[in-house]
Amino acid sequence: YLNFGLPGVLIGGALLGWIWSWLFSGARRLERYHSAAARLFFSFAALSFSGYLPTLVRAGPEVYKGAIIDAFLVPFAVLWFAQEQKSPKHSYGRNPAIHKPEFINTQTLPHLIWRSIT
Repeated sequence: YLNFGLPGVLIGGALLGWIWSWLFSGARRLERYHSAAARLFFSFAALSFSGYLPTLVRAGPEVYKGAIIDAFLVPFAVLWFAQEQKSPKHSYGRNPAIHKPEFINTQTLPHLIWRSIT
């Protein structure tokens, strides 16, 4: 408001709304993207932008560079590298029992807790 007055508030609100709607509509059309990077980005981008929105409103235009890095690039890089690590090309010396993703049976969970405290 201090930088551009009332037109700045209206234009800034319209710009933030346009960015959010673009990200949200991208999340709703994930199956249309052929690129794995685009599907990964749009799967979290609208939620990440929504979480970073209070910081954008409070700090002003100088925080947009930080928002791009903190809200989009860092989570994208972490998820991309986690996706790459999920399917290893080779498994030299890996124990398949440790690296095999399994879910904990909820019926045995109380027994595991009881064994860990006794």
